[in-house]
Amino acid sequence: MTPVLNRLLHYDIRGVLFALWFFSAFSLNVKVSAFFHQKHLLWFMIYAVWMLLMSLIGHSARPFMVQLASLPCLAIPFVGYIVVNYYNHKEQSLLLKILFIVIAINLVSNIYIGFTNPMYFDLEHMEGTDAYYSNAGSTSYVATQAFLAIACLIIFYNDTKTTSKIPLIPTAISIICYILFFNPRATIVILLVIALVGIFMIHKEPKSPSKVRGYYVRMFTLIIAVVIVSAIPFFSILENVDNERLAARFSDISVILQGGSMNSLDNSSLAGRFLLGMTSLDTFLSSPFNFLWGVGDDIMINKQYEIDELISVGIGNHSQFLDTLAKYGIIGGVIFINIIKGISKWLKSFSLSKSFHRYVDLFIFLFFFQSILNNSFLSDLFIVIFVVFPLLSIPNKPNYEIVTNKC
Repeated sequence: MTPVLNRLLHYDIRGVLFALWFFSAFSLNVKVSAFFHQKHLLWFMIYAVWMLLMSLIGHSARPFMVQLASLPCLAIPFVGYIVVNYYNHKEQSLLLKILFIVIAINLVSNIYIGFTNPMYFDLEHMEGTDAYYSNAGSTSYVATQAFLAIACLIIFYNDTKTTSKIPLIPTAISIICYILFFNPRATIVILLVIALVGIFMIHKEPKSPSKVRGYYVRMFTLIIAVVIVSAIPFFSILENVDNERLAARFSDISVILQGGSMNSLDNSSLAGRFLLGMTSLDTFLSSPFNFLWGVGDDIMINKQYEIDELISVGIGNHSQFLDTLAKYGIIGGVIFINIIKGISKWLKSFSLSKSFHRYVDLFIFLFFFQSILNNSFLSDLFIVIFVVFPLLSIPNKPNYEIVTNKC
């Protein structure tokens, strides 16, 4: 979660510390059969087995042992389930505090980098500097922080039992300010805007069930009208923001809204992301065989790919969902969709409140949105989704007293 440790501790020590926590979770009196009753865990297992099988039979170019080494990321949902169901209340509280301290250290570290040298947020200027060993210029880090901020806001507005709500709003505000002023990424800014509008709509939802549908119809009609009327001038204004990367991305969006083609964007970041997404989609639809089985996972770890190389491989490596379709075909797509549905069902189990369920629907929609625009099967993002968010939600869980008394 924090590259600060990268500069303070040798990677062997970090590996041992993670392994100790990881295996300590599984050393509890856990009923493995319980995993099969959780839909999201079952589909994660199927995904992992399918991924390994494709390497084992040679369908994927990535070696079997390399795929095996990537499994700890996919194991985080299982660790999250164990933490929620087998840790006692004191252990859960302690782990949550530790995670927030680690997150705070990472955030303060990256804010310091932003103050001392903003150019470090551009990956091209990071190599050979201390920031190169941080996640200061990482889109995945910004996405993780955005989802943490969204989780804090959801719990703040929905939770009625947590006694310590005070840190939630400062955490969310700090993260949002960091994203907007230090390390803005257009896709993440758009995701945050959607999240804030969605949270506002759910928070203001009428109490009467008969008025809910009409409320959402009016709100969505209003939003669509505002977008249609103001989108082009709005994004045109945003072209002048004091951040070259963000200004260029919003300029691209403005061009598209005005009817421009992707070819008119030249070598922009948006054009590259669109091209890579279409590369994966084209691979998926290129033949009946690829539609069913995909081409396998041919992306090598720790290799920097140019756009032309990714196009030649046939996997854009910039969209979790589209890349899954390209790698594993419709079978992979079915597995992915069921993982999403399973996560939604599990998170909704933490409260009987209908408003909480709507917040979870929003959270899952944003995760799927992120999965289309970026990679989303990432360890730090998984820790937020499967550990932090559930631990924040636990006080609303039915039979909470029984859960907290487990040993």
